Amino acid sequence: MRPTPERKEAAARRVPAIGTARATVYLSIGRSFFRTIPSALMNNRKTKSRRSTADPTPFEQARDELFQHIIRCEVVGSHPDHQKEWFDETIAYMADRYHELTAVELADLRTLGERFAKPAKSGQAVSA
Repeated sequence: MRPTPERKEAAARRVPAIGTARATVYLSIGRSFFRTIPSALMNNRKTKSRRSTADPTPFEQARDELFQHIIRCEVVGSHPDHQKEWFDETIAYMADRYHELTAVELADLRTLGERFAKPAKSGQAVSA
């Protein structure tokens, strides 16, 4: 519905001229003007840029998978001979699955897994 000249005059008579000229102009324009402004221009919030996450490296993927296997297979707390045998087989499997890993990375992976599989230390105080 377009405003007719009669409506504009009636609206101008209803709006009191208060304060500065700016307030008078704002009050005489009315809300219909602000409906035409795109909402994107009225947004005062700044958009946050999303951090781009890097894909995990093959070593990180193998490490995470090894930790999941350790938990799932209940390696923690098992006999040390069984743990050694389990780690031998699992690291061989990881070498086949993640052929990108070097021998040094596989050794690091085994060390991390063996540390992860150790039982938690008790809260006993160490005397010096």
